[in-house]
Amino acid sequence: MSVFHLYSFDARGRFARLAVAMQQAGKQWGFGVDEDTALYIVNGIASVVGNSGVWIIDLSAATFINEEYFRMENIEVAYLTEGDAFILETKELLPGKPPLIPSNDTVYSSSDIFGPNEGIKSIFALVNADTVSSVGLSYELDPTAQVTFRKASNTEAYFKDGKYAIGRLFMDISTGTGDRRQTKN
Repeated sequence: MSVFHLYSFDARGRFARLAVAMQQAGKQWGFGVDEDTALYIVNGIASVVGNSGVWIIDLSAATFINEEYFRMENIEVAYLTEGDAFILETKELLPGKPPLIPSNDTVYSSSDIFGPNEGIKSIFALVNADTVSSVGLSYELDPTAQVTFRKASNTEAYFKDGKYAIGRLFMDISTGTGDRRQTKN
């Protein structure tokens, strides 16, 4: 598994906050860049250089349910590291690594999904597991947030030297009252 950095974009669950901010601002694309990493975009191709990774969040197919509490589904997620690229128009991942051979690990279900690197741990374990989803819950209880990561039939994962490239993964975010820790999916 990749080495986690204290100053990663995911250090405080920023991947979920980015999706919420994008929805409120009416933006399709969002990019979360780790420290000591850069994302550069030339002619619609986003490429990654540096020691860590980049979250790419796409809301083009996401649905937002306007209820008493926040709920957004079908957020498309990619995670790229050094040597990987992503074509924004087609959403094609151009990996700089060979395909991941899943190790059939157990899925990681976080009890503090907005804690340091919990999103990264969740997606790395999910692409290595034989299950199709993982659920993470926030530490706070009222309201409680739930983040579900889901694989699709076309989810891609690549791995080399402790670094991942992941494409076509999906995320759902919801909030509510009470402690949902007892009713995980």
